[in-house]
Amino acid sequence: MESISNTNQKEASDYIQTSLQDIVLWTCLAIFAYAVYVYALVKLLAAKPVVSKILDGVAFLLLLLFCFSFYQDAWRNRFPICVYMDLYHQLSIQKDFWANIEKENEKYLNTAEKYITQAGDKPQTIVLVIGESMNREDMSLYGYSRKTTPRLEEIDKNERNFLKAKIAYSTRFSTVAAFNTMLEFDPAPLPEHGHALAFFKKAGFHIVWISNQEDTAIHAEYQTFSDENVSLNRKGGRSSASMDEKVLPELASALEKAHGKTLIIVHLIGLHPHFSLRYPHDLKPNWDENDEVKQMLKDNGQSLRNQLLKSQYDLAMLYQDRILAKTFEITKEHSAGQPVSWVYLSDHGAETGRRDDLMGHSSTTLGGYTIPFLFWTNRPDVKLIAEDLEKRPFRGDWLSYMLLDIAGIQCKFPYAEKSWLNENYLWTEPKEITELKKHEKNQEIY
Repeated sequence: MESISNTNQKEASDYIQTSLQDIVLWTCLAIFAYAVYVYALVKLLAAKPVVSKILDGVAFLLLLLFCFSFYQDAWRNRFPICVYMDLYHQLSIQKDFWANIEKENEKYLNTAEKYITQAGDKPQTIVLVIGESMNREDMSLYGYSRKTTPRLEEIDKNERNFLKAKIAYSTRFSTVAAFNTMLEFDPAPLPEHGHALAFFKKAGFHIVWISNQEDTAIHAEYQTFSDENVSLNRKGGRSSASMDEKVLPELASALEKAHGKTLIIVHLIGLHPHFSLRYPHDLKPNWDENDEVKQMLKDNGQSLRNQLLKSQYDLAMLYQDRILAKTFEITKEHSAGQPVSWVYLSDHGAETGRRDDLMGHSSTTLGGYTIPFLFWTNRPDVKLIAEDLEKRPFRGDWLSYMLLDIAGIQCKFPYAEKSWLNENYLWTEPKEITELKKHEKNQEIY
């Protein structure tokens, strides 16, 4: 519902183009079945009609059943006209909610004020970089055979406090739903609905939001909490070709102005389909495109279209490696003399041809939920034991708890067991991931 409410005509058109192959296939099959049905009906009517009271009786009973179906809510609500009328009503409600989000935000701020017990006054900066549709299975940092993330690997090799969770999952496969779990408390630890940014706001943090992804819902539900809002992309939908390098000077500027307690959120367009629009056209792969990955795709029966999309995805990953490494380097350069933490994760993953004949958002395979999680800090008070932390799995819907922990915001509800950095962290695998693993046919990462 949120995804439909949040779309526009251009984005819907882009989505149809992406799915055109399947649409044409199923439309042709439907037309063929309909033609066979009409042909058979015409032949039947052309034959000598059989007048039968039994047939009339059956037709009458079927008519009664059809009319009775509108009396039953469960049946009536499946009738197409009723379905679309209800859908339109629900979409209107959702859009009205976003249009009047200020009142909702005020409730979140009141809740935060009620549950914060201690906020601390020491200056610090937290840089939270949120990617899009990035699957760690396609990152050489995580063992992928193509060198898609050489710069991050170099940072990982040389920076003692640079950490990656070897296992990390989102619990949602689409952007708005993933944000709702990452930056709100899910499952809620308090009786009232809580919003992480409201807690930061009430704790005295100056919030800066830098976005290269145009999104009505994200703007309404999250960017409106910011004290400074930098929107670099005014074109929504999959056809937006705004390069993520736009965020770099804005991040540097925000860090230069950072004072007291600051939270900087950088929202990238990342690897949002269309993949071919997510990197400069002069970017060349540093791998042989007829390598083992290409052979694996062929062996798995991937279509030629998906093989092309795979190449585009990996090139987009190579470009993201450059952007993420630069956000880290800029953060580190501006960290002298003040505590700074840098966090990166993707909102959700993408299926990249390892399982179904599919490239892109996926609700039915692990690829749609498999994400990277990276962390760095110069704070001496954060106890980092790389070997222990990197073995800890991470889940996106617990991000809020870790952010509170880093910020030193103490609350009336406990959250230590859900904070990845806390020594009392207690991992629980998301039920969505457990269910997908039961049906996973091939979990091998090539």
